[in-house]
Amino acid sequence: MRTLLVTLSLASLGLWAACGDSAKPGPGPTPDPDEGKTFSEKITATAGGTLKTASGNATLTVPASGLAADTTLTVAVAAAETATATPVYNFGPDGTTFAKPATLALKYAGTPGKDQKAVLATFSDGKWVEVPGSS
Repeated sequence: MRTLLVTLSLASLGLWAACGDSAKPGPGPTPDPDEGKTFSEKITATAGGTLKTASGNATLTVPASGLAADTTLTVAVAAAETATATPVYNFGPDGTTFAKPATLALKYAGTPGKDQKAVLATFSDGKWVEVPGSS
């Protein structure tokens, strides 16, 4: 199992792991034992903190002074979709911004299919959109 580490500095949290070409999916996704569950963690502005799923398959680490105010962050785990190589991890609350980059780690067991690449993507306007610099 590999862990994908990405440094975030985004206007909102709404991240999903996806594979490049949804028309040619690779091998089926590995289910997450946390599917259907939501996790939350109060992150303090001064100390920062970590939000993670019970399985540890998704971890968001916020550095000290990474948030303007104490914030309860959430992650809801949903089953993989046709266009995704992993379960869908929906982070919130929407509109959360970071004063310093946060780090997202997603574990992925598998290899993208032919002509595919592993990327992070957001779901916007009815389609998956690659997060620039995530591949």
